[in-house]
Amino acid sequence: MVTKDIVLSDHDRLQLKIITQWLGIRIELDARELSCYINDILKILPDGVTHLYLPKYLGAPNQLLDHFTNLKKCTISIFKASRRLPDRMDEYQQRGVEFKVIHYKTNIAIRYRRDFVKLPLHTFSLWQSPKTYIESLSYSISTPIKICKLILKNHKITLKSFYALVGRLTVTTYLEIHNLTFSGYMSNSFDEIFTMISNQAKLCETLKDLHFKLPTLSMTSNVLSSLLPKFENVVNMTLLFSSDNEDPNNMFSLNNAFEFKISKDKILSTSTDCSILNSFYSRTVFNIHLSSSVLPYEDVEQSNFLQYVYEFTVNLDNSPLDVNRVAHTNEIISKNLPNLTNFRLYDNNEKDLYIEVNAKTKEGIIKDAFNSITKYIDTLSINNHLVSLQFSSVVTCELVVLLTRTPIKLQSIRVSVLKPSTRWIAKPHKEEHYSTEIKRLLRLNNSLTDLSIDLMISPLKSNSNYVFSILKYNRSLIRIKIIPQYYSEYIKLSSYESILKSNSIISTIIIEPDSIINNLLNQYLINYEEI
Repeated sequence: MVTKDIVLSDHDRLQLKIITQWLGIRIELDARELSCYINDILKILPDGVTHLYLPKYLGAPNQLLDHFTNLKKCTISIFKASRRLPDRMDEYQQRGVEFKVIHYKTNIAIRYRRDFVKLPLHTFSLWQSPKTYIESLSYSISTPIKICKLILKNHKITLKSFYALVGRLTVTTYLEIHNLTFSGYMSNSFDEIFTMISNQAKLCETLKDLHFKLPTLSMTSNVLSSLLPKFENVVNMTLLFSSDNEDPNNMFSLNNAFEFKISKDKILSTSTDCSILNSFYSRTVFNIHLSSSVLPYEDVEQSNFLQYVYEFTVNLDNSPLDVNRVAHTNEIISKNLPNLTNFRLYDNNEKDLYIEVNAKTKEGIIKDAFNSITKYIDTLSINNHLVSLQFSSVVTCELVVLLTRTPIKLQSIRVSVLKPSTRWIAKPHKEEHYSTEIKRLLRLNNSLTDLSIDLMISPLKSNSNYVFSILKYNRSLIRIKIIPQYYSEYIKLSSYESILKSNSIISTIIIEPDSIINNLLNQYLINYEEI
């Protein structure tokens, strides 16, 4: 990679070009770096660049695209009405370039919008664009819309406009609708809308991916089962809905309490008695993500449905029925199903603010209530097949218990937020004890290959020292990510290098964004960014 610190001679440029061509290297290029490296990149790499990302502030200059003769994919972000797509977009597409356009909170002139819809885009993502935009998008022209992948997120649209838009999709293979609100639609049911979509013969023929994430709408299981056979080519499907069933005895139909993922390549049996899977079972490949609200009660209680589930998610909301939900969850985990390898526990009401500090006393307190994982640890620890655990939040004392009683085959633990067990600003020594114990247990652990903590709230003086002290002894972790609440400058670079020399297992270390540490990781071919 060319950096600001390296000045390449003409000979170096020629050698690098020969090497990249000889090795067949293909490069993904972020245009945010082009302003610094444009001359070197255009002299060395134009034949090797296959994927170009044009961010929101660069637009899409034609001159730039002309340089990359082997370009296969181009992603363009439009965040302002003044931004335009390349004038010769159809010409690039004839060369085999796939265009992905991300359109976010922007309105565009009607004239430009009409041209925009006619283009045979590969991917078109609309995120929170004004209502007037998506309405006129539906009616501005009557010709078919040639978009292979359409994603609509966080929009409000009339049902009439939505029907007009869907009715003009003729080559769409991927359709995702996420948090869409239908203005003027008084029903909470998605049945009528799903029926309309299933009546679009051309769309049903081309669709391979169908994803609905509509937590405010419900879907009747018998309507769903009857319509799914129409989507005969769909192999990847997501159906996440709410429920209007308030039966406390049927936890699988209460709201979106549970989610299940099913994959054809993880199923061992040759037949199914689950009505929801009947239309898929004959297909050679399929991946399904369902909320419990769309499942017929008998599919869960009377069939072997759970034997097909490889990932089980519990959505927590601190509802009065939480006790029943815990019982159902532990019952499923305790079945010790060989196919169930992933377990996720998420609180959808979790807030961003976790610690509140008193301005006078400087005492930090846990402001928001959280759902404890302690009530699940007993059943988790005796499960012989779980490989991956994911949690929205865990407190340090719970992580200590979990690491002490790690399931026998567990390889991955991922936590969004690791919270303190105490008011650690007032009692730092007690919280430091938990942090030290976590470090000790990770040093001794020989089964985990992946540990990820997106945010660690703790009194650590140096997060990088903490991570490398774990890697000094641990020889099973391939990937470790621990992001602290506050970054520190206290590092021991020579010690880190010694640890990297002796640890040949670790391949990814994601900690604090320190250029000195990152340069060291580069030297040892350690990845320090999310992939």
